[in-house]
Amino acid sequence: MHRLFGLGIAMISAQGLAADSSPAALRFELNAIEQVETGCRLSFVAENGLSADIGGLVLETVFFDPDDRVTLMTMLDFGALPHGRSRVRQFALAGQACSGIGQILFNGVESCDGAGITPDSCEAALTVSSRTEIGVAR
Repeated sequence: MHRLFGLGIAMISAQGLAADSSPAALRFELNAIEQVETGCRLSFVAENGLSADIGGLVLETVFFDPDDRVTLMTMLDFGALPHGRSRVRQFALAGQACSGIGQILFNGVESCDGAGITPDSCEAALTVSSRTEIGVAR
């Protein structure tokens, strides 16, 4: 199993993911995809609506091709996510064409830590969406 680490970090306004305003949510939006020379770059917007900062978050993800066949199972390391703030994380899938990705399944929470936060509480609060042609599910 591979483990990918976030390549970029950027702050966006708190309004970024306002569509789902549930009070204790951990929201992830696949915001953009870009075919680059080395593969497919995925940009996620993450918003920590939990009660405290997350010191580190790793999600197990499964990538499916457009015919719903599993092509990759990997860990995405989203790093630290401050409470009440949005962050952008980018991951590059080397050798993968964006057109070869049909869906991404957030299969589970590998690790999630913070004051009063456990992997189970992160799993329960996880919500996902996509602004791209690639579907996401949990």
